[in-house]
Amino acid sequence: MRAAAAFCRTAAGLPVLRRGISWALLFALSAWLRSLLVQYPGDLTAYVSSHALDRFHDVRARIKETVWKKARAVYAAASPDGAGYAYERCVQVGHSLGSLIAYDILNRLISEDIAAREGGAGGGLDVAARTPLFLTVGSPLDKTAFVFGVTGRNTSEAREALAASVQPLICDYAVRPARWINVYSLWDIVSGPLELYDLPESADPRRVQNIRDPAASTLIAAHVEYWRNALLFEILHAELTA
Repeated sequence: MRAAAAFCRTAAGLPVLRRGISWALLFALSAWLRSLLVQYPGDLTAYVSSHALDRFHDVRARIKETVWKKARAVYAAASPDGAGYAYERCVQVGHSLGSLIAYDILNRLISEDIAAREGGAGGGLDVAARTPLFLTVGSPLDKTAFVFGVTGRNTSEAREALAASVQPLICDYAVRPARWINVYSLWDIVSGPLELYDLPESADPRRVQNIRDPAASTLIAAHVEYWRNALLFEILHAELTA
C-alpha cells in the first residue's frame, strides 16, 4: 500500500513538473519575442508614424538631422593636401530601421547635389557617383513606401507633392549609386525583397538587386541573423576590394 502511494505521488508530480517547465519556456519565449518586436517593428512605427501631432516627430527629426550631418561630413571631408576628398568611395549600409534612415539621408544628399548643379554652384559633393554601393539589410522599405510621403505637421497636397519630388533614388537611375543590393530572408517578418523602387520592365543595371540570405533561417529571429552570416560580409568585401 505504501509503495502504491509513493508511485502515485511520483506519477502525479511529473505532469506538474512538465507543466512548470512548459510555462517557464513559454514565458522566456514570450519575453524574447516581445523584446524583438518592440525593438524593431516598434522603432519602425515610431520613425514612419504619420500622425500630424505624434509624439515621435521631434525624435524622428533629430535622428534625421544628426545622421545627415555625420554623413555629409564624411562626404565633404577633404584630403590632407586639400586637392580632393578624403574618401573618394563611400559605401552606405543600413539594417532594418537603419535602411530607412540611410534611404532618407541618401535622398537628401543627392537632392542637395542636384540643387547645387541647378543653382550654378557646381556639382556639390557628387554623392551618387562616390557611392558605389547602397546595401540594405533586413529592410522594410517596401512595407513603408506608402507612408514616406506623409511627413507629419502641416501636411497638405502641395507638401505631399514636394515630399514625393525629393526622392531622386526612385525618380532617376542617373543619380542612383552604381549598385543597390538588398539582402533579405523569407523567415524575416520585417524585411522582404524591394520591388516598389523600380519599374517592372526596367533593365537598368542600377535597379535593386534582391539577394536572399539562406543562412538567416530562424523564424522572426532571422531579422538579427544577417550579421552572423557570410553573405553580408562577402558583398562588402567584394566591393571594398574591387
